[in-house]
Amino acid sequence: VNTAPLATIEAYISKKETEAKLPMDDSEINGYFTKLADCGFDMDAVYDTLLKEGLKAFEDAFSEMLETLK
Repeated sequence: VNTAPLATIEAYISKKETEAKLPMDDSEINGYFTKLADCGFDMDAVYDTLLKEGLKAFEDAFSEMLETLK
């Protein structure tokens, strides 16, 4: 499912520059995650929770769609 407006997609394609650019270099990104860990954030647990919640939401929506089609 793509929810981007068509004009946005066309503008992206017309730029001819599709390489991702990060606002920070790798060491800055790693430092950010180190600070999160130092503050007690368990990012693996956060990722696990987000994955489980996302899969559950998809499963529920898909089941609802199938019920609608019956």
